[in-house]
Amino acid sequence: MARRLGLAKCNISLLSTLGTKKIGSGYFTEEDLKRIPERMLERIGPKREH
Repeated sequence: MARRLGLAKCNISLLSTLGTKKIGSGYFTEEDLKRIPERMLERIGPKREH
């Protein structure tokens, strides 16, 4: 049914110093889901030099 409405779900696995975490999304349009990698990189931000 969701596909007929143009909706999709996404599963994301995150890795951090605390371990892994799997996140399942609700339903979103395909266009919104395609933007996830770009949004994740924006949140991480530029690498900081120490």
